[in-house]
Amino acid sequence: MAILAECPGCRKKQSIKNKICSCGENLDKAKQSKRVKYWIDYRLKDGSHNRESLAKFDDVNPYSIEAAKAVLSKRVVQKKEKRIFDIQPEANMTFKELSEWYLENGYQKVHRGMVNKHPEVFEANIKKFNLKFGNLTVSQITAADIQQYQNGRTIAKLRPGTIDLEVGAARAVVNKAFLARKVTQDIVLEFKQVPRLLVRGSNIRKVIVSPEHYEKIYKVIAERSKPIWKILSYEGMREGEVLGLTPDKISLDRHLIKLGAEDTKEKKEKIVPMEDEVYLIISARVNELANQKATGNAKLFNLTKEQFMYDVKKAHKATGLPYGRFNSEGVTSHSLRHTWKTDAVRANVPKAYRKALQGHSTDEMDDRYTHLGDKDLISAMKRITDFRNGKFEGMGDDRTILEAILKELQEMKKNVYQNVDQAKGVDKKELANPLN
Repeated sequence: MAILAECPGCRKKQSIKNKICSCGENLDKAKQSKRVKYWIDYRLKDGSHNRESLAKFDDVNPYSIEAAKAVLSKRVVQKKEKRIFDIQPEANMTFKELSEWYLENGYQKVHRGMVNKHPEVFEANIKKFNLKFGNLTVSQITAADIQQYQNGRTIAKLRPGTIDLEVGAARAVVNKAFLARKVTQDIVLEFKQVPRLLVRGSNIRKVIVSPEHYEKIYKVIAERSKPIWKILSYEGMREGEVLGLTPDKISLDRHLIKLGAEDTKEKKEKIVPMEDEVYLIISARVNELANQKATGNAKLFNLTKEQFMYDVKKAHKATGLPYGRFNSEGVTSHSLRHTWKTDAVRANVPKAYRKALQGHSTDEMDDRYTHLGDKDLISAMKRITDFRNGKFEGMGDDRTILEAILKELQEMKKNVYQNVDQAKGVDKKELANPLN
């Protein structure tokens, strides 16, 4: 345990024996003029150091060395008496106070090193969690309490993924607080023990959009949303990627859409070739913006995701076609992405090409050994379009291809055996396997 002096110049915490700070500040003179704040430093039961500023204590002068000695003595007694919760940083801090600290520092605005485009979603989830736990001190919250919270939200008929987002937001606050030494490892472990409710892959929808369904919606959907509906169908992109397109992401001479890491869900760059009809839509819009002398980061389509989804829903209502995630046969705009992927498989486009075009993370071996160029991706995209236009019959899937190969090998084997009797001096064992 020790008392540390905070330099009024560079804020460095250091031994009270130091007369001059490394920044050049004269600490002796700063102490005399009451400009040095004091801190206490001690170890917790998990072996980690905890520092506390005297400024956090009520009725304690943070510029007094005597006050620092008194507070440190109190911590020594508490530690000897094993009143560990009295000296842990989360002892008197409510979860609401901890989450407010998190939000005030803007941690919700960044996710995995990238700008979070929807920090309000995180804030809403924390607000819901605080309705239950906000007034409890952080040290009071146990894994059992959080699981009970999950049970209550499940009874309220919330979906597993929604509940996981609420608990996940609280877990993120605790993890960041641990790095900032505001809570101990014990608190982190309580949250870590709580399993997620959503089983990976269980929420994947298998609904695809038939050509007839696509055409009926295209005829009645609002004019402002027609180009978006078409681009989603032809390119297999996400709604946010299309609605976020700007002229500086378009290469008209190469017929390519170039998305940066900040534009994709996977946080990876992606190149998407433009199908002919999509090229006509996008090139017309790019030229229109150029004539208006708009900047390179102006949106191609002046439409929000909410407006587009409203138009899609309204079009389905007008046609009577099934719509929505909560309808087992319901279609959403994201179903167009699933349809594109299905058609890509039917058109025998290799997996590495499909993943590169849609932006899914490729398998490890594909990442290492596959290096796809613009021409490769353009060719793959054209193959999908040709298949949709009925220019060739797709094989179906990899299993169908494998079965065709095995059938051909069987025919080869049969022909070899038919000629064995005619092949003088040839050992049948040598011909038993045509692949040898």
